[in-house]
Amino acid sequence: MNFRKILLPLNAKPSQPTSYIYVSDNASTSKKLLLLIPASGQGGPGVWAPSVVVDKGLDAGSQIPYIKRALSEGYGVVCLHPNGGNVMTDGKRTSVKYHEDSKQHLRYVWDHVIMKTKASRIAVGANGDGGGAVVDLMSTRPKQVRRKLFAVALSDAADNCFTSAGNAANKRFLNIVCQGWVCCAEPINTQITCTDGSLKICSAGTSRPEEIALAIIESVFQFFVERYNKASKR
Repeated sequence: MNFRKILLPLNAKPSQPTSYIYVSDNASTSKKLLLLIPASGQGGPGVWAPSVVVDKGLDAGSQIPYIKRALSEGYGVVCLHPNGGNVMTDGKRTSVKYHEDSKQHLRYVWDHVIMKTKASRIAVGANGDGGGAVVDLMSTRPKQVRRKLFAVALSDAADNCFTSAGNAANKRFLNIVCQGWVCCAEPINTQITCTDGSLKICSAGTSRPEEIALAIIESVFQFFVERYNKASKR
């Protein structure tokens, strides 16, 4: 896996606080991209659950299984860093411009990195409140998002995302492109009724939030295949 680190904001001055993301070497040229967004407080890019990485190893708690699978299926990959908006500078915690929270971070990466690529189809894997950043992007860049985004896989986030989607158009689009998985001991992919009753939510087959991402990986990529095939027929 060949990835490169991109400092953000782009062209930052040496004295300016920066965050960063990782992108695969093929991210700028691939026709389809996968954006991976961890939850707030869950470590840096490439990590779903730091505690699981420590206890059970990289494959269990990192995004490496998703990255390998995505690359094997022809995706370029972008690992976002929604937790990089505050850094220590001269002993003081300082905000990184344009990256103060997960929503601003995704907006900036979308505008300055994603939209500069050749990707015509984009999928998202988001954990926790990373899903809220996707909904915000739908509201602030509706034409771009609806043209390019073909699938959103949410883990431990779906209900909140749908209720925060805002207008009816956003909810209709989210209902088409999104599927969520939540902590539940029911067999994996058992459908669960959403609070709103409109978004498809399924059991992750585990009651431990930190285990969701790895538990649902096969289901997520099957969902991506189904959605990509439908989007390609439009």
